[in-house]
Amino acid sequence: MMPSFPVGFLLLLDVIALSLLAVALPPFAQPRRKGAVVGVAALVPLAALVTFVIAKGFHAVGVGRVAGATAWLSMTLVFLAGLFGLVGRALATLAALVKPGAKQEKPADPSRRRFLRAVPQGATALGAAVAAGGIATGQRAPQLRRVELFYPDLDPALEGFTILQFFDLHLGVSLGLDDLDAALLQAAAEKPDLVVITGDVVDDRPLFDRAIPKIAALAPPAGVFACLGNHEYLRRIGLDPAQWKRLGVTLLRDEATTIACGKGGRATLGIAGVDDPMELRSEPVQRGIAASLRRISKPTSTFALLLSHRPEAFLVEGMRDYDLVLSGHTHGGQWGLFGRSLLDAVTGRAIHWGSYAKSVLVPGTTDGRTKRVQLFTTSGFGDWFPFRVACPRELPLLILRRG
Repeated sequence: MMPSFPVGFLLLLDVIALSLLAVALPPFAQPRRKGAVVGVAALVPLAALVTFVIAKGFHAVGVGRVAGATAWLSMTLVFLAGLFGLVGRALATLAALVKPGAKQEKPADPSRRRFLRAVPQGATALGAAVAAGGIATGQRAPQLRRVELFYPDLDPALEGFTILQFFDLHLGVSLGLDDLDAALLQAAAEKPDLVVITGDVVDDRPLFDRAIPKIAALAPPAGVFACLGNHEYLRRIGLDPAQWKRLGVTLLRDEATTIACGKGGRATLGIAGVDDPMELRSEPVQRGIAASLRRISKPTSTFALLLSHRPEAFLVEGMRDYDLVLSGHTHGGQWGLFGRSLLDAVTGRAIHWGSYAKSVLVPGTTDGRTKRVQLFTTSGFGDWFPFRVACPRELPLLILRRG
């Protein structure tokens, strides 16, 4: 299937990126050189876009995918180079307005002038380097990531229990079935106890009936369970629980189930799945998840797991009934900072990538007892746009530990 790219939007974005670059770059000693730099920066994404349009007309899928990805990535490189350069030029301009030294006029310092001239050039180069790193990281295959989650009161029968999380695969955009097959080879070697699929599996309808059985074939002892993401609704794919069941997976839509698991089957695991609220802003998303949780009969179990495509589930009152919330959706913003998503700092909500924990009052008690509830949000298996800065694709293997 030919990938879908918003050509008009990309053209607009390319114009913006080139404008940023043209403004950010200081005058060259030879003006033609600056024109040549901007010209080359314009030529690559535009040529890729033209190639994509032609390939689409001739149904040349392979050429179309390469051309579309080249257009996106080259435009991103130009955009970040221009943005960083513009910031650098603004800082250099401000610095030039500050006159150093005594009050009397002094001859201009040639070294200071050269330094201020080099600032936007260096910032432009830095932006290009960040973009190049993001492009390189975005091309890497998803890697298995082991994450230990500790609970002081964990049932001994669940010590070492493993959960493999498939999230945000977006098969048919930048990744395909061959990438899933490679990841499944890694996963099979780990022999997970439970496998969960938490939304946004495919963006190419024919791939759904081929991808889900591959995951189900892992045949973990505790089974394979799923919840829906927003892309299932956007694409109208996999909305029927019977279709999932036929392919070997139990879909949970505002419902819960309890299974025996752990060492010797001595523990019980409650698994609930919330439907996707199909909202964009955080507050409506939280209200939708809260409504879903009210519709679910709380599982009576040794350990309670909540599957929610949106990590906002960790922020609602009803999550106190659970021990672990598994989410994704954000892709970690595809931009990391010190092992966390940059979105955590931007939004002020610590939910976007990695493991988070907080103590809550034990539901139904009045003696002030607390328990630990944890959230794990994955950066995702796939993406729409293969550009990631310090936030790689991943296939999380979660390991429950007592402690």
